[in-house]
Amino acid sequence: RDFEVDSDEIYELNPEVGRKVYPGQTLKIPLLDHVEIAPIQPEPIETPEVIEVEEIEPELPFADSDCYKDRDYSYTEYKVALLLPLYLDDADHLLKEYSENTDPELLRNKKAFSFLNFYRGFMLAADSMARSQGMKIVVKVFDVDHSVKKAHAAIADPFFREAHLIVGPLFSKAFEVVAPFALSQQIPIVNPFAKRNEIVMNNPAVIKLKPSDEDQYAQLAELLRTKYSNAKIYLYQAHQYTQSREMAALREKINAVVPHQIAIPKRDILAVIKDRSQKMELKNELIPFITIEGQTFYTSELETNPLDSVLLPNPVSTMVYAVDSVRSFKRQASVVRENVVIVLSDNNVFATEFVNKMNQVADTFNLTMIGLPEWEQFDQLFNENLMKMKAIYFTSNYINYADYFTQMFINQYRQRYASEPDNYAFEAFDIGWYFLNALKHLGPRPMPCLSQFRVPLLQTHFFLKSSTPKNGYENSYWNIYQYKQFKRELIPNAYFFDQER
Repeated sequence: RDFEVDSDEIYELNPEVGRKVYPGQTLKIPLLDHVEIAPIQPEPIETPEVIEVEEIEPELPFADSDCYKDRDYSYTEYKVALLLPLYLDDADHLLKEYSENTDPELLRNKKAFSFLNFYRGFMLAADSMARSQGMKIVVKVFDVDHSVKKAHAAIADPFFREAHLIVGPLFSKAFEVVAPFALSQQIPIVNPFAKRNEIVMNNPAVIKLKPSDEDQYAQLAELLRTKYSNAKIYLYQAHQYTQSREMAALREKINAVVPHQIAIPKRDILAVIKDRSQKMELKNELIPFITIEGQTFYTSELETNPLDSVLLPNPVSTMVYAVDSVRSFKRQASVVRENVVIVLSDNNVFATEFVNKMNQVADTFNLTMIGLPEWEQFDQLFNENLMKMKAIYFTSNYINYADYFTQMFINQYRQRYASEPDNYAFEAFDIGWYFLNALKHLGPRPMPCLSQFRVPLLQTHFFLKSSTPKNGYENSYWNIYQYKQFKRELIPNAYFFDQER
């Protein structure tokens, strides 16, 4: 577009280029006669007047909190501001559009109803806290969407200055307006959906609930250490230049827990030799040797001391799919131990192609595939293939419909709203249940103690942490599940077994 050149012309001059280009690549671009190329001249910069400002050490917000002290908060009336994009301005238009013959499913897809279930889930939590624990709660809902104007109008309401908790806004522009206000008033403000770490920077009032992709790496390393300590590890990326920074960080975490050598019992190698001999129909004879993971073992030597073990080198192998697909994996894969393939990609098309290719060798090797960062969002992967590879996923929320409390929540939701709860409803209930419990048990200013506060939730856990006193809190917990026997089984996240974390 910049050079007014059709993409076909680019491909013609650069046949080696794929569908995407990456940093470091060189492209030939034909220049047309009418396109003028000239360096951009920088605008002159005026030298500002130097103003000396006395530096004052800012007071740390929430520093004088009295949470966890021996006080009774049962008589406190808590005020919660809930900022949701309800699009009430469209209500009149929707009422005119609606008729008795209108399909309710069509209305459900309107943006005005997108976050209605979030409101319902949160209110169900507030109602449960009021009924079961006698908590006094005032929830005031503000209609705030993308509009900065609506965000300013909301914080101008006197209710905000008396609030003990702010949930939302859900969109970034509006949140950027409300978050500084929350800090100035020292009110915790919860962002349910943002993944960017920047929102907690220099604002200790902000609480980010969606865990970062980087948090997966240490938790994955702990999963490998506790569940796959003897496995052979492979790291896959789509292209050499895609997510290279993330791949380096992931490799560093895994190398810290993977042993440099692995002891393999000789009897396991003999078992493979016997199996191959049978397939070759050698009757009572065994093949004289076998090559495993690049090393050759002779049957006669293995039979002398079958109870001993042999040491195999255990490097973490890095694979680039664009270079050789799964050919290198087939050459290096082990036949005497588990092969764990970790794939780092956020591309649905690549994920589909990779799963189909790897599925072709899943019958030959003992294989487990781990998809990062959030492969559950990919909707074109066949469950049969995922089960064959014992696929493992990381997800920010996991709903176990067999759980008693989940079933109880669904029943209450149905009775109250005559509809089915979606993911927003579950997430909102957990947010309401956690933070209202925090207020009840920790008091009106719970911030410094949230990192130690735990309460059972429906679809995740909140392990809140702050990197520095000047930053806000981030949830670091990832749910881990595996495809087994036509269902998804939750794997305990061993990283959080250590109470010091």
